[in-house]
Amino acid sequence: MTSTDDVTNLVERLRQDAEMLKDGYQSNLTELWHGVVVKDAAKACAEAADLIESQAQAINNAKAEWDALDQSHRSIGEQLGNEGRRRIAAETRLKEAEKVVEMVAAMRINNSEQIRLVTRARAYLASKVKEE
Repeated sequence: MTSTDDVTNLVERLRQDAEMLKDGYQSNLTELWHGVVVKDAAKACAEAADLIESQAQAINNAKAEWDALDQSHRSIGEQLGNEGRRRIAAETRLKEAEKVVEMVAAMRINNSEQIRLVTRARAYLASKVKEE
């Protein structure tokens, strides 16, 4: 038996007890004191059944709210996780792009240096050719 079944059974028993006590009250109306006690007991059983039933409903509602909140937090966590992965991927691409820019800049510098060296070499060779 689950706890929900236990609560349902307890509520049902209290309602049956309340009904039985109410019936007993009706048959014992001649004894005023006994009737008042039985009537009060019947009322107490009915109120206890109502209270337990409302508490069980409140617990079920709270559980449903908790589950919804838990799902919401998981969803937010997943979204943040996805966003974090996207951000990391974007930062990685940015760093790679910065490296490419640095490489291109280095190649330009190296190319200008190479061009300067080639120009000097040509000038040197041209001077040698003129000397001969």
